[in-house]
Amino acid sequence: MTRTAYVYVPRNSAHNLEIGLTRRVWGWEDDALSKADGKEMAGSLEPGDSVVFGHRGPNSRVQPGGWKDVRLDKVVFAKVARSLYRSDEWVWPDRPYLWRIDLEYVGEEEQVHGLALGEVGMESLRLSANKQGTPVVASAPDGYENVVAAAPEVDEEDAFRFDGPVDGKRLMAYRREQRRLKQLKFGEATEVTCDLCGRVLPRRFVRAAHIKRRADCAYPEQLKPENIMAACALGCDEVFEHGYIYVDDEGKIRPGPRCDVFPAVADFVKLTFADRACGAYGAKSKPFFEYHRGQALAD
Repeated sequence: MTRTAYVYVPRNSAHNLEIGLTRRVWGWEDDALSKADGKEMAGSLEPGDSVVFGHRGPNSRVQPGGWKDVRLDKVVFAKVARSLYRSDEWVWPDRPYLWRIDLEYVGEEEQVHGLALGEVGMESLRLSANKQGTPVVASAPDGYENVVAAAPEVDEEDAFRFDGPVDGKRLMAYRREQRRLKQLKFGEATEVTCDLCGRVLPRRFVRAAHIKRRADCAYPEQLKPENIMAACALGCDEVFEHGYIYVDDEGKIRPGPRCDVFPAVADFVKLTFADRACGAYGAKSKPFFEYHRGQALAD
């Protein structure tokens, strides 16, 4: 059974947080883990366990439960990819932070109210803040699944495109990421043009799709607008995602080798994309299309 560790990151460690997420690693100093049961908590984390980073909250020197109704500037969701280990490699600029766990980035949200994490989650972050950011392992927040269920959702078909196990925290982070990306790419438009087939469709039929597959992206790449295109749910997103089409170095949409295996898909690709250029192709998006093309042609 997976568990959740809560780690508080103060405002003066914002740069360290960005470095850690980019490098997919987090660390603690000996003196921090030596307090209370810090070493035991960190050492108990196993691959697959959840990590919730809370960043920039209010004064933590308050009574238990005092963070129940406060707001955090940022919350980052991650998974443990490697259990606690010691490394002398210098990663952060201020201190070595020798005791580390490797991470899988899941998503993030800004301006998070305590309701979203629940009383257990917020109290665990407050305790972590008072223990120099050591992890506090706790159960899933009370009512967390209800919060996720009540949150505004993207289209249901989008929810099932998330890479990896769909537990509550991952699904909430994914849904919120989709809303941010759609807002970034589509604005308030009620109709959106698919960058692949060129059809103008109601907004709910078009996804903010990653060009370089989300699971293959480093932390900053997942949120870069040049790695996002409009791909409709009427077939375009699926054939691109799974490599049945790719975009060549001139921006033209081409059938991938997988089309040779499935004639019905090949017919769809031929009818839909013949002589079409991709609307999202450009100088900034070119590296992401090159990565996707390499994956599609390697199959």
